[in-house]
Amino acid sequence: MLITTVQNIFNAIQPKGHSMSEARRQVTMSEVRFDGQQVTSMSEEVEVAFDSLFQVGDQTWQYDGLRWVRLVPMETKTRYTVQLVDSSVEQGGFSISAKIQLSPNDNLVMIGAGGYGENTAEDGDGFPIVIEYHEGQFRVLVWSDINDEEPTHVISLEKARDSARVPEVV
Repeated sequence: MLITTVQNIFNAIQPKGHSMSEARRQVTMSEVRFDGQQVTSMSEEVEVAFDSLFQVGDQTWQYDGLRWVRLVPMETKTRYTVQLVDSSVEQGGFSISAKIQLSPNDNLVMIGAGGYGENTAEDGDGFPIVIEYHEGQFRVLVWSDINDEEPTHVISLEKARDSARVPEVV
């Protein structure tokens, strides 16, 4: 955990070439929030933890353990359909229709394809791959057997964090 001031966070998220006074003119303190709480002054001290959120107006930043990363809102469209072309030369360009959908409350990214599903879904409506952020873990759930009601694989991506990278020894 890191204790810092709102001023220091503001400095860290400012694009290069923008002055602090210029940034302060663009927002009022009523538009600044830290982990959902309104901030009262730039000198206010806050405890920054992994995944802390800093909001300035309509922009949201999240601390990834090393730096502040701007979260870009997704479009309001909740379902996308794409054609995935078989990448093997032997298959001669066959493709499958794949779908990507956000759950109604935006806490899951669900992935499916024509002719694939999972046990509890009607044919054509299933999503055998789900990406979620659950109890502080980014993970992938896979139903590789349509006859299993529970996921056959739950893959934690915790070791895929940028901060888990082991420096290369030269």
